[in-house]
Parts: sequence; structure tokens; C-alpha cells
Amino acid sequence: MTLVDCAEGLLVRLTLLSWCVALVVLVIRVVSPDFNKLSAYGGHGVVLPRGAGAGGDGDKQKKSSGAKTWWSCVMAALKTSPTGTWRIPRKHAFMFFYATGVATCTLLLLAHLSALRRVAAHTPFYPACLTAVPLLLFTLHCGIRLVETCCVQRFRPGDTVTLFAVFAGSAFYVLAAVSSAVPPAAIMPKLPSRWMLHSASIPWIVLAGAAAHVTVQAVQVMVHTTLAGLRRYSKAPTAKQQTEAQDFEESVWRYVRAGLLNRAKSEGKSDSRDVDEQYALRGSWRTYHFPYRHSPAFRLVLDPHYTCEVFLYAVNVALMVLCAAPHPSHSVDVVATQHTLWRYGCAPLAWLFVAASVGVTLFTLLNLGITSAEHRRFWNASNATRREVAKVLESLLCASSVVEKSKRLPAELVDEVSRMLREDLSEEQLPRWNVIPFVQ
Repeated sequence: MTLVDCAEGLLVRLTLLSWCVALVVLVIRVVSPDFNKLSAYGGHGVVLPRGAGAGGDGDKQKKSSGAKTWWSCVMAALKTSPTGTWRIPRKHAFMFFYATGVATCTLLLLAHLSALRRVAAHTPFYPACLTAVPLLLFTLHCGIRLVETCCVQRFRPGDTVTLFAVFAGSAFYVLAAVSSAVPPAAIMPKLPSRWMLHSASIPWIVLAGAAAHVTVQAVQVMVHTTLAGLRRYSKAPTAKQQTEAQDFEESVWRYVRAGLLNRAKSEGKSDSRDVDEQYALRGSWRTYHFPYRHSPAFRLVLDPHYTCEVFLYAVNVALMVLCAAPHPSHSVDVVATQHTLWRYGCAPLAWLFVAASVGVTLFTLLNLGITSAEHRRFWNASNATRREVAKVLESLLCASSVVEKSKRLPAELVDEVSRMLREDLSEEQLPRWNVIPFVQ
């Protein structure tokens, strides 16, 4: 048993353990709003009224009684530590994620090529070199995402993430790179009955899978370009036009705020800060628009770029299975059973890497599914806010039309109200599914 074999075995076992821990972290993310906020790296969030949700009466009772659980102590320590207080621009954080992935993949590829050279004397370079295809594809994915982050994506000014989220994202890309590598030492020459080395069709299937991976990667780039295009505005208005528009909007908004406060009081919610936060004049409910008509992909699922991401990892799982699968005519790997590595449990090393690849795919599916569900709540909350504001504006127009002429709204304000109803308050049309079609 060589040192390389032992290192590979230890690495993949630590990776599998890390994916198990990551799945537990996902559960914590769902049940703990504080942890979800600490680890969040996305841009959408739902503004809840004060006292609603997880931060409501239960938290107030805990604070009043002075009771503290061990978890609240852990979260307090994390939030007050540098990992919770230091914030980094979201663009720089994503660049660091993908740069970490590219660097890790490069090191693994160098180790892979070195192993291929060692077995070149008794194993043909082709198709043995195809075992590097999953890792090459993941390297391509990280490289493209790095370029997109630098040149395509648009981020809001002041958009930041915590240092904790940066560490978590970087760790993911290190583990994902390891989970995309099939080490040749685990397959050749100790296990020469691998299906890939004896079948003429398997290499072509691997190449077809690689082509599918690249195609879906291109689709993901187009989706990201569509999303980035939503942040690119056309010709900016002049300073005078912008000032006039803001004056009109703020004049209208005084009426809207009064109407919303009356509604809140009738429902027993007298805190005006709730109205100011949830129904801000230029809040996210008004500035964000879902690109339902921009691309067919957005008519199918809420987050098609997430769908592509899951598909890319699933393709890598299939390719790694093809690289590691034994020949069907060999029910038992005779050569391997005679080798010391088999007795020490290192022979099925390739299957451990396949299991790690399944781990990253499962984690990605669940993680992006949770994030996409948060996005749907965001869009639903935005639509609910628009409905409430539209009701106030419509009642304002109706009331103005029936009173005597001297008490009616100025014509300019009526025009602005009509424009807001027409352009800003139409509800966003959303697809039925979040990430995976036919799965809510």
C-alpha cells in the first residue's frame, strides 16, 4: 500500500464525512433563522412585520425571562465573532469561491496526470485518461463561473456577505472538486477489470456525457446573462427628470402610507415602522421583476440556473460511475482480491469517490431547493405587497372621483397613480415549480 493510496483513501473518507455534516447544517439552516441569516449569500430576502415569524413573541418571552439555550449562546458567539461581524462584498466572495475551486481542481489534475504517467507502461493512455473528464468538467464550470462573476453578473452597491458565508462557500468548492476526481490509482492497474478499459462504447458514452455537460453549462450562462440584463438600465433620466419623478412619487406615497396605516390599525397593527419597512417606496417589492417573458427556461422553473447546476453535478455522478464500474462479466474482481489493497479496504476507493459525488449532488439539490423556496416566498411577498398598495391607490382614485371638484386630487397626482398601477403594481407571473420540474 503506497502513501498515495492511503492519502487518497483518507481524503475521500474525510470528504464523505464532510458531506454528512453539511446535510446536518442544511437542517440547521431551515430550523434556525439566525443561522440562515449568518450563512446567507443570496440577494433576496422577505421583509416580515415586527413580531412575525421566528423573531416574534417566543423570542420576546425568552429575552424577558433571561433564559438562554446552548444554541443561542453558540449563535451569539458566531454573530459577535469576526466571522459574523466582518462583511465582504458579495462579488468578491463569489470570485473567491470559484478561484478556490479552480485552484483545488488544478492541484487534483496535476496529481491525476502524475498517476496516469505512472501506469502508462502497462495501461493505455486512452481510454484511461477519460477518468479525468469529471474533474475537467468541474474545472471548466468553476472557470466559467469566475469569468461570469467578473464580467457578466451585476451586484447591488453595498451588497455584502459574512466572513462565515465566505468560509462555508469556499469549503464547498474544495469538497466538490475532491468529489469530482476519480484517482487512477484506485482504478488502474490494480483493478484492470474496469469496464471502461474493455468496452468500446463506454468511452463514447463518457464523451457524450461531457458534451451534455457543456451544453447545459451554456444554457446556464444564458440564464445568468438574462438575470444580469435585468440590472442593466437603459438611458438614465436627467437630474431634473429624476427629481420631478421623485417629487410626484413621494406626494402619492404620502396618501399610500396614510391608507396603509389605516388598514394596519383596523387589523390591530399600529406600529408605523412595519409599514415603512414592508411597503418602502423603493423597496425590493417594486425594484425586482421576475423575467417570466425573457426566456422559456423561466416559464418552466423559478430558478433555471439552479436546475442547470443540479444537472451538471448529476452528469458528473453518471460519468464517475462509468469510470469506476467493473466489467459486467466479472462478478468478483479476481485480480483485486489477490491484491493487498483489497484486504485493507482500499480497492473500492473509486466507489467511495462516486459516493462523494452523490453527496455533493444531493447537498446541491437540497441547498438550492431551500434557497429557491426562499425566493418563491420573496416573490409571493412582493406580489402581496403590490396587491395591498394597489388596493389603496384604487380606493384613492375612486374616492377622488366622487368628491366635489375642489377636493379632488391634482391631475398630475392622478396621472402618477395611474402610471404606478399600470407599470409598478402588476403582479409578477411565476412558474409552478422551483428547481426540478414536476417537483414542487
